[in-house]
Parts: sequence; C-alpha cells; structure tokens
Amino acid sequence: MVHETIYQAIYRPDLGGLRRDLPKVLRTGRQRRKPHRRPDARRPGGLVDMTMIDQRPAEAADRVVPGHWEGDLIVGAGNRSAIGTVVERSSRFVILLHLPGGRHTADAVSDALVQAMTQVPGQLRRSLAWDQGKEMALHIEIAQALGMPVFFCEKASPWQRPSNENTNGLLRQYFPKGTDLRPYDAEQLAAVAAELNTRPRKTLGWDPPPPGLSRLCRQLPSSSESLIRWPSLPGLAVCCEDGVHGEHAPAQAVIAPRGAADPVQVRARERDAARTRTAAGRGRYRCRQHDVLDLNTLQTAMTRAVERHNMTRFTPVGQARELVVVTLRLVIEAIADGNTARAAALLEEVQPESPDNSVATVAGCIGVALGLLDDWLTGADPKAPDGLGEQVRLPGGHWLGDRAATDILALARKGRAFGSLDTLIATQGGKHVLYGSALTLAAATQRWSNDTGTPVPDLARATVR
Repeated sequence: MVHETIYQAIYRPDLGGLRRDLPKVLRTGRQRRKPHRRPDARRPGGLVDMTMIDQRPAEAADRVVPGHWEGDLIVGAGNRSAIGTVVERSSRFVILLHLPGGRHTADAVSDALVQAMTQVPGQLRRSLAWDQGKEMALHIEIAQALGMPVFFCEKASPWQRPSNENTNGLLRQYFPKGTDLRPYDAEQLAAVAAELNTRPRKTLGWDPPPPGLSRLCRQLPSSSESLIRWPSLPGLAVCCEDGVHGEHAPAQAVIAPRGAADPVQVRARERDAARTRTAAGRGRYRCRQHDVLDLNTLQTAMTRAVERHNMTRFTPVGQARELVVVTLRLVIEAIADGNTARAAALLEEVQPESPDNSVATVAGCIGVALGLLDDWLTGADPKAPDGLGEQVRLPGGHWLGDRAATDILALARKGRAFGSLDTLIATQGGKHVLYGSALTLAAATQRWSNDTGTPVPDLARATVR
C-alpha cells in the first residue's frame, strides 16, 4: 500500500472514504487535501511572447561587437529583497540596479532597468539576455522603451549568461547569501559597481572594464566620434572645483558626494568625506552626475600618473642601476647552474630601500628585470632572437614566486610587464614579484643562450645592462 491510497481513503468519501467529520481529528484539521503540482506540470503565470536566446544575433557570441548585455537578480534572505545586475559581454562593464525597498516585482525591475540603460549610448544597446524570472513580465515594454530586444535563456541554463553569472559570484563577496539587501541604497550600490569597474581583468589584458569598453566603442563602424561619453554611470563622474563641468573643466578636479549644490558645498563635503575615509579606511563615493570627461582621457591620465610613479622607483640610474644589474647577472648564473640556494641568498640580500645606494633595491631589480623582459620577448631589442617570447618556458618544480613568474611571462610577451607593476605587486606581493621576475629573466636568458650557443654568463654580461 502506498501513501496515496491512504489519502484517497480519508479525503474522498465517494470512493468509500471516511465521513467528512472524521478528518477533523487529523493534526492539520483539513477538510480537503492540499493540492500538489505535478513535477511536469507548468506553473501558471509564465512569461508570454518570449524570444529565446538561440535567436540572438551571432555577433553576440564572440564578444567582438560591444553592446550585448546579460542581466539577472541576486536575491537576499527569504527572497524578500533583490538587486539587479546587468553586465556588458565584451567589456564586463557592470551596472547595478537599485530596487527601492528590495521589491523585485515586474514594475520595479522594469523601471530600474529602463532608467539605468537609457544612460547607455544607443549604439551600445544591442541586446539583453535574461532568465525566465517573472520579474521580466514587462519585457515587451522594456524592449520598446530601450529599443533593444530582450532574449530569454532556457530554463535552468545559467551557463547561457556566463558573464552575468561570473559577475554575480564576485558580487556575493559584497552581498553574501542570506543577507537582507534592503538596507543598501543607490549610493552604496554605485560604490560597489565603481569598484568592480576599476578592477583589472585578465580577460581584458589587465584593463579594467571602462577602458576596454571605450576601446571597443571606437571600433564600431557606426561610431563617428572618437570618444564615448557616459554621463551618469556609477563611479565615473567628476565635479570640478569651480563648478565647470565637461570638456572645458580645469585639470584639477575633486570627487564630490552626490547632491552638492554649489562649489562651497562641494569643498565642505569633500573635507567631510576625507575625514570619513580616514576613519573608515574607505575611499569610494558616489559622484555627482554631470557631463564628464571621456573614459579614454581619464584612463590616459591615470596611466601617465602610474608611469611617472614607476619611473621614479623602478627605473634606477647610475650607481643604483649598476648594483641592480650585477645582482641580476649573478642570480641568472646561479639559476643556470642549478644553484637555487645561491640565487635565493642573493635575492634575500636585496633591500626595500637604499638611501646611500650601497645595495640593490627590490623596486630596482623588479623594474629592470621587467623592462628587459618586455624588450626581449616582444622583439623590441634587436639583439634578441626572433620568436624568443614564444619559446621561453619556465622551469618545472616549485619555486617561490612561480605564480608571479607565470603572470610576468604572459604580460611580457605583450610588452606589458613593466606597465603592470602596480597590479602585479598588489596581487602577488613584492617578494613574489621579485623572485618571479628574476626566474623569468633567467629562463629567457637560458633560452637565448640555447638558440645562439653563447654561454649564459657571457650572455648575461652582454644583455643585462
């Protein structure tokens, strides 16, 4: 006998079941059996007139053409709150949708999505992919308002929105599962989006999303402008001290909290923000939404500032460089001889600072090694053998800094190792980058020696300068 037979006997008197007053003695006291949906039955209220993702233009698949987006919700505790997430496939640019009160009804999601996406240039609104959640019940209205078709993934197929799923995983570091998302306001969501959008991505060649998106925009056939403006997306607005905005703004600008009414209030709130940053250790604030400098100009200015900083610390001259060169030569020879203990001892003698230029410095060794690797592996050095970058292989086994060496080798093949100093040190640590750069330089020298037949010591003296 199965449980269904018992239920039928109790709840169906017409089939010989018990009297209708007897079910009252049950714990639930139900007069009628609670209906249960069959596993294969369709839930009522499904979306209508859906266009499935297999009909999305083929150009979206290879990520070459920007403007194809993926969206979803991350929900909070008890499914009582949510945040909308929208990601551009080519650049991984993130937009977070603030849903007031955490309401993720179709109306709330539609309003938030249209308000956010209308800030995106029309040429970057090519398509939107979403799952079949009921929050997209107004997808036809959304598509009409944005001039952008909405495509739906198959059920239980999150892999059809890979960029969005990956981004949602990153966002869970800020909004853990089981968290009530209602306390987070638009300002806080903007700060999180700005942090993700300034995060270097390996898939973008270690560019953060905005420069990557700007670069892709300039490749669009329909774009006659060399600069793409994003007037009010999170984390990219600049408010100038004298109240002038846009391309005529002065070079010096301050980040202002949203809502500053005049320059006096801007400066006052900036002082308050500085004190808050000092106390809380955080420095990201929602900027006032005004016409802003284009992303390419901002990225260029940041890159030049980093380069000036790196040139000071990581490009030694005179006696300081001579000390670095001698140290790197000795390390290369030790690694070539298989004497890793001596190589490690030499690197341990390198000091963080040397005011009197008596010893080699960590920054000097890293900078010289990465600069040489960029020149050698890209062919910028005419003495380097052809194809050296593709032929270099790191030695097997476990080495201190081997993970850093892997990243350095990949970057140096593109001529970007020295330019990625800050990122390497921030992610790997100075000591690991020091050991990794020396290991990669030794591997490149060994490969060069094998190709030319020149002994490693002679080659090191001739090329490491």
